Amino acid sequence: MKANPALVRFVWVAVIFLAFIGIAVATRRSVVLLKPGALSSRNNPAADLDKAFTDRRTLTLTHILPAMLFMVLGPLQFVRRLRSKYPRVHRWCGRIFLATSAVVGVTGLTLAFGKTIGGVDEKAGRLFFSGVFS
Repeated sequence: MKANPALVRFVWVAVIFLAFIGIAVATRRSVVLLKPGALSSRNNPAADLDKAFTDRRTLTLTHILPAMLFMVLGPLQFVRRLRSKYPRVHRWCGRIFLATSAVVGVTGLTLAFGKTIGGVDEKAGRLFFSGVFS
């Protein structure tokens, strides 16, 4: 069965778009945590959220920095040309992907048991996704 090329292209565009969103969010959070006040403004709608993550700076960075690598390496696991021409690179990317997945999952669980902005709903979401990652 041959895959529909338009559907495959759409899925790849969606995956890359979502990965860029995740990387952009993680980059912003990293800048806010590493250089406090760098992105702050008078009417910052994310001020409470920034404060909550600043209280757990090390844990948050331990969560989001590997997550950026996870978002880059994940889609690469499905690139057929990489698998066939460079199998060693593919396998190492997969190993690093799994290691980052474990780190993201464990730190996400740890963050979920701490103080959250979104209350029970946020904790439930974090527990579910951390379980999937771990």
